[in-house]
Amino acid sequence: MYTMRRLCAAATLVEIRRVAATSHGKDPSYSRPPSEVSPPGRKGPSLPMFIAGVTTLTPSYAATAIVGAQSNRDADKWLFAPLAGPWIALATRDCKVDPCPNRLRDDLLLGGAGVLQGLGAAATIASFFWPRSPHGEAERRSFSIRPGGVGRGVGLSARGTF
Repeated sequence: MYTMRRLCAAATLVEIRRVAATSHGKDPSYSRPPSEVSPPGRKGPSLPMFIAGVTTLTPSYAATAIVGAQSNRDADKWLFAPLAGPWIALATRDCKVDPCPNRLRDDLLLGGAGVLQGLGAAATIASFFWPRSPHGEAERRSFSIRPGGVGRGVGLSARGTF
């Protein structure tokens, strides 16, 4: 047990020295060399977030628009409106006048479509405000597993940047 603690302490010291050596000493006067500065053509939205938003919004809107086109209900014509359409259709359905044989299923599907459209639109819009990494998207990601200890126990610790 004593040897394992020494091994963990040595691994921790090695990690601290590695981080200190790669952090440029945390000198506030440090500026990036020209090779590390992003080229001028790399501005714009975060591409992965933009793609995730569009691929979430588009199919959910297309599905509700198809249902709105095929339905005979007046409330379902609201499904042509993106984002608010599923919520308005859900609120204006009158199952007393026009019976709803699968009301729970339909309500869940309309609510799910509304949530997906909202999340897709939010991710698409947020991609324009989320800064693109100056070093490229792939360089920001890292993952490591190292020996570590907590109290009297010994184990592994995981650390990642995504």
